[in-house]
Amino acid sequence: MSGRLRVRIQALTRLCLCLLCLSPAASGAMEVREAERLTLTTGHLHLLPPPSRTPALPTAGWQTVSLPNVALPRDGQGEGIVTTWYRLPAPAPLTRPALYLPRWQTVGQVAIYGDGQLLWRSTGDPVWNGFNQPVWLPLLPLDGGPAPRELLIRMDSVAGLGGGLSHVYLGEEEALLWRYRTRLLLQAVLPGAIALVFITLAVFGLSLRHSAEDRTLSRLFLAAALLFAFRSLHFSGPLDTRLMSSDWFGWLTINAMLGLILISLLFNLRLCQRRLPWLEYSLGGALLLAILTSLPPLHANELAGLVGLAGATYSVTLLLSLAAFPLVAVIAWRSGIRSAQILATCNVIGLPLAGHDLLLMQYQINLAHPYLLVYWEITFCLLFSQILYHRYRQGVDALHNHRRILADTLQRREQELEDSYRTLREIEQRELLTLERQRLMRDMHDGLGATLTSALHIARQHRGEDDTLTQTLREGIDELKSTLDSLAPGSHDLTTSLATWRYRLQPRLEAAGITLRWHMDTLPDLPTLTHDAIHHLLSILQEVVSNILKHNSADTLAFSARVDGQAVMIELTDNGMPFSPDAGDGQHGRGMDNIRCRAAAIGAQAHWQPQASGTRFSLRVNGAGPPA
Repeated sequence: MSGRLRVRIQALTRLCLCLLCLSPAASGAMEVREAERLTLTTGHLHLLPPPSRTPALPTAGWQTVSLPNVALPRDGQGEGIVTTWYRLPAPAPLTRPALYLPRWQTVGQVAIYGDGQLLWRSTGDPVWNGFNQPVWLPLLPLDGGPAPRELLIRMDSVAGLGGGLSHVYLGEEEALLWRYRTRLLLQAVLPGAIALVFITLAVFGLSLRHSAEDRTLSRLFLAAALLFAFRSLHFSGPLDTRLMSSDWFGWLTINAMLGLILISLLFNLRLCQRRLPWLEYSLGGALLLAILTSLPPLHANELAGLVGLAGATYSVTLLLSLAAFPLVAVIAWRSGIRSAQILATCNVIGLPLAGHDLLLMQYQINLAHPYLLVYWEITFCLLFSQILYHRYRQGVDALHNHRRILADTLQRREQELEDSYRTLREIEQRELLTLERQRLMRDMHDGLGATLTSALHIARQHRGEDDTLTQTLREGIDELKSTLDSLAPGSHDLTTSLATWRYRLQPRLEAAGITLRWHMDTLPDLPTLTHDAIHHLLSILQEVVSNILKHNSADTLAFSARVDGQAVMIELTDNGMPFSPDAGDGQHGRGMDNIRCRAAAIGAQAHWQPQASGTRFSLRVNGAGPPA
């Protein structure tokens, strides 16, 4: 609970006390500060209904007393019924006169007479007779007659149990009605209404999913809300004994107070994350003992016994609280837990309020004062609600956090699933492409390859090895084999592709009388060299070798392949006639154009360098692949 909220609660408490206790006079309202009192001792042992008209009263024995007034202090002596009469001064002529009595208290009954006629009487059980309910009485008769000029208040009390009146107001209805309603709301209605709200909150809090610690706190809160509701019945009266007998009603509402004390201490210790078994068992034992010893069958429905039991229970409760609350307050402040400290402070503040109520019940202080401990109970339950709300907010925040984490996790899983689907589609496309390549290879090998091989065999038989047709067919077969090699699986491996090309090239060079010198370093795997790029590279080398065979008259051909930085450098050097593509003789124009186009397609650079004897051809293949 924040400091601002505590200040507001304190201000509200002070406002309630001002409205209940001070009640300053206003325009049109007269506060009766004095009255005449007459005390009569009757021979009746039981309460009788008040008569409809006032009996003949003696003229002697009346005393002027100030209000509020304790007519019969509680002394525990005497038997029978004592009747006390209060004569109020005649009200001034008013348009709509009314009487407002904030509080009265007695074990008995009260009646109000106007000009000898009964105007109002208390109802219910003699103990739970609505002593906490303010009295509102319009004085203008319904038949349109004049307002009464003489007002008498009759109080019938059980001897030895006390009785008295607060101050009385006479005045216009408009001037007094707001006082009555305010007092009725704060003194009688508010505790019961808040009790219903707390029970609703407690049931709602118990329905939530909590940790084991929070479930214990929620159960304690529900128990406190129910006990507070039972306790608030004590002030809501009057009791209708047809619903519940007086002794069982007193047993329930009186022991609810001790139960609230126990629940408050247990709750405070749970907030401190401490356990004091000896204190908990002691208070639990005291509560159990009070419950058992106050059972109605043990008291034979005696009014004096019931009232005495209430005073004894409150006294024991106050003594236990004086011993337990300061100890728990020390533990709470040492724990450093804010909510535990606030609750412990409220419990300690409740001790003087309990003393105030005990003195009020014993007629030791002004009867105009309200019972204050019920407002401490409201503060106590408000703190319970605040703690429950805080835990609920923590749960909601945790739920939102879990939802966010779940959403992030789901998004990541969806992205991973999408990546997996994309990878599967790529694999499927590669498999389809591989199957198609294999089909083309079979068709080209078994169809075009077989046809070219048969044509080459026929050309050799009729024209010889050196004939132009024979050489053309051989070149076509070599080109076809290079194409098939580039389509084969794993043909993106440059080392393997060059080795295969050497295997195809070696017989052709030997037939032409050319010696091949081969030197190749370990070449890196260039992923950018696809099947098409390998095919272009081998076609370039094949075109260069064909030109050497046709035009250079060489007898030696040197091949080398090495790593040059981020690229691979391939060189073909012959010892034939020097050659330069820029010579402009027109013999190699188309072949040179094809070589340059294929080199540009794979991002390579082709270069011819004439030498004193022969030509060096170099092809630099970049690792970055062809340009975009």
